[in-house]
Amino acid sequence: TCFGLKENLALWKPFFYRFLTTMGRIAGFIFLLAAFGEHLAIAQGESSFTESPCNLTSLLGKNVELRCSVHTNGMPPEINWLHDGEILEVADTNDVIVPVRDEGWISVSELSITSVQLSHSGAYQCVSNIKGKKILSKEGT
Repeated sequence: TCFGLKENLALWKPFFYRFLTTMGRIAGFIFLLAAFGEHLAIAQGESSFTESPCNLTSLLGKNVELRCSVHTNGMPPEINWLHDGEILEVADTNDVIVPVRDEGWISVSELSITSVQLSHSGAYQCVSNIKGKKILSKEGT
């Protein structure tokens, strides 16, 4: 079956809206961090999470997003997600890494959970392995 332009736009509109709003939030967050990065109170050589997952309550079947970010000096950091202390091997994430100043990096990761189920309840946390040291965010439940 062929769809006209109107039907195609109706089918793709939710996808594009979600994509653009997610990218807009991440881009806005990164812009603020880059613009004010020099004001971040991070000691030379030390890394820390600048944003941790928030505590969140949702209805079953709804979509939720959790975000964390880490700032480091040296190599760009990679962020992994933990659910109740276990690494999420399969996760729907949007990850962005941005240089800040000459030697620093900010990595932002946003975890999307579509159609929340009871099995999704619990503690969520980000972890990054930087220079052989495990850095953990605060937990969000």
